[in-house]
Amino acid sequence: MSILTGYRSRKMRRCVLCKRPAIGASGICVSCVERLPKTPDNTRIIEGVDRLVSAFEYKEPLRTLIHAFKDDKLRSAAKFLARAMARLDDFPADCVLVGVPLHEQRLKERGFCQTDVLCAELSKITGRQWIKTALERNRYTPPQSRLTTDDRMHNLDDAFYAHGVKGLHAILVDDVVSTGSTLRECALTLKAAGAAKVYALTACAAVNE
Repeated sequence: MSILTGYRSRKMRRCVLCKRPAIGASGICVSCVERLPKTPDNTRIIEGVDRLVSAFEYKEPLRTLIHAFKDDKLRSAAKFLARAMARLDDFPADCVLVGVPLHEQRLKERGFCQTDVLCAELSKITGRQWIKTALERNRYTPPQSRLTTDDRMHNLDDAFYAHGVKGLHAILVDDVVSTGSTLRECALTLKAAGAAKVYALTACAAVNE
């Protein structure tokens, strides 16, 4: 399935990356699609995560698109990202979607949770159930992007709470995985609450140059 599928429409929008006509509501144009970074090898191991799959390496122009999505509230970018993620969803059929949550304070600051938007789009595309309340963030933490690698590894200790997941096979959904500390903490929290398997699906993965 092409990542362009479903974006043919009469209404043209401007590409968030170059301002040329975008493909339908995707937020990106054909030329920029051709410049998208490759899919990572997806062999990375993260404690607690049974398998991690990412759609793209976190390089330009994906960095710009992710920031436009999160910081400029370009929610239409989620349609493009979710379709790219869904192409790689070969997880067991009984898996449910669980988004990495924002703390209530961060949610007020941003105005929306990017993983909620991604999960909603993925649920539409794949037909998977999305359990929005399975994982909650019970402690406000500084943004991971503002911390050193060492600080990131412990910034999220005991920051999450899971319930209603006993015996479930879950797919953790996030926009970007960098050090893996967020996915690790979420996965371990879900498994401590009884989840049988925890996979992870992200739009992008930071890779070493």
